[in-house]
Parts: sequence; C-alpha cells; structure tokens
Amino acid sequence: MDIGKLSNKLGFSVNKIMVLTDENKDKGFTELRDGSITLASNLDAEIVSYDKSAISYLVNPYPSELHQKEYNKPLTQPELLVMGRQYLADEIRLYDSFGVKAKAILPTDHGFAHLASWAKKEEADIIMIPSSLVRPGLVSRLQGYTLDSLMAATDIPVL
Repeated sequence: MDIGKLSNKLGFSVNKIMVLTDENKDKGFTELRDGSITLASNLDAEIVSYDKSAISYLVNPYPSELHQKEYNKPLTQPELLVMGRQYLADEIRLYDSFGVKAKAILPTDHGFAHLASWAKKEEADIIMIPSSLVRPGLVSRLQGYTLDSLMAATDIPVL
C-alpha cells in the first residue's frame, strides 16, 4: 500500500509525525522523507525530524551544556544553521517547499527509547522509521535501534 492510500485509511487523526532522519547518506531515509512529505501533505500534519546522525558518543550536538537547555526543543531552520546543521536546515526547507510545517530535533542519546520519549513529549501521532531499521544490522542493534525496543517504549503507531 502506498502512503497516499494509507493516509485515507488510518482511522485516526494525525496532527504531528515524528520522522527519523540522517545526513541523507542512506537511500532508505530519502524514501522515508518523501513518504513523510506525502503523508503530512495529505493529512495537513506537521513534521518533527529526529536526526539520528546528530548523535555521537564523543561530541554533543549542541554548542555547550548551557546552550543544550536553551535548544532542548524542536529547532527551526535558522537555529539549525547557527548550529552548523546545513543538511538538516535544507531538509526543513524541503518540507516547507511542499507546504509542510517542520522542525528538527538533535538527540543526545542513541536508541529508539530516546526517540519514543521525544515523540511522547512532542505529542506525535505517528512515528516513521525506514524499513532498513525494521531488521537492523549489528551496529544499529547495539545502539538500541530495534523495532522491538521502539514498540516496547511507546504506544504511538509506527510506520
């Protein structure tokens, strides 16, 4: 079933969609973003991009711990540019070009449990992940990116 048909068959209201994203290095994330544009457009929903590539064991994505508290929210395109996240600002601009309101999150922890907590905090109605993370490789599993861990951490529907 394609995303366009799915949007007509959901059976519940969708105002906000949490979408996992990365630095556009994986084709699966590009397809996911395209599908999220279609779904959000059809449902007149907002997008919150959760940037998996922002997470590092060595470097915090925020300028300093002081600023982390200030930016502990979905970020706008100008805020992303200030933080050197051009690729993510471009993604938000792409959503905007399709008439979809969007912001982005720079998470500080690996794993779907962290994604689930952000989705709850942002009151997301759906979480979208790429099909590649339904059966992830070893590194993703070690980082906590398994469908089982996501389903255990949230009751929000997952596409």
